[in-house]
Amino acid sequence: MALARISALVAQAAHRGDEVTLVRQSAALVHGFDTWRTPPTTQIARSHTSGRGLGPDVSVHTAPLAADEIVTVSSTRATGIVPTVIGVARFGSVADGIVVLDRALRAGVPREALAEAAARCARKPGSRQARELVLLADDGSESPWESWTRVHALALGMPPPMSQLQIVAEGNVFYADLAWPEWRVVVEFDGYMKYRDHPGLDDTEILLKEKEREDAIRAAGWVVVRVTAKALRHRGLFEARLRRALPPHAARLLTPRPHLLLP
Repeated sequence: MALARISALVAQAAHRGDEVTLVRQSAALVHGFDTWRTPPTTQIARSHTSGRGLGPDVSVHTAPLAADEIVTVSSTRATGIVPTVIGVARFGSVADGIVVLDRALRAGVPREALAEAAARCARKPGSRQARELVLLADDGSESPWESWTRVHALALGMPPPMSQLQIVAEGNVFYADLAWPEWRVVVEFDGYMKYRDHPGLDDTEILLKEKEREDAIRAAGWVVVRVTAKALRHRGLFEARLRRALPPHAARLLTPRPHLLLP
């Protein structure tokens, strides 16, 4: 739906002879990146602030773009991957930023390139958030919800986890979403999602497979914390579950970062 809206806007602008460049989440979508949320407006940059003639669902930004920051994706002008990602990290929420940063690292974008781009924005709006999120990004995240689960753990004060840690249990190999080997704690987001795309499995079989997986990991000496979207929306629920899973001495070592969960 969002891509269709973006394509229609680009076509409309071209028909008028108006050159626009997609930025931020709109550019991220064109690059094929996951986004945490899709803004209700298409985000563009142009030489003047007026969105006249482009409709009410357009946000116009006038920050100057260097020629090397602009690329063409499927005949559409957009900021390149690095400026796109840093733009989201600067001006979006923490969830918006961490999701696209994780996706960029997973796509092979060097962290150094992202860090350098964030550093060039020093003393500009959003630069501090962008620099922090570049450091917290993780190429092991396999979905936006995994990224957001990790942010919740970091906000609680947990050290950065290992993503997709290999665990051998009962003759099988499993990959944990988030793990803290020093405390033998694993956090798994909504196990149903791991199997729902497997052909031939109904809901009952999916739940059974997930239970067998968790039982095997627990039998190998790990504490498994299950988390769902509902638990993340009720912040205290996930925090309580994670704290209960930690050894007593670990809870005293946490350094909370509540600003990561600010709107």
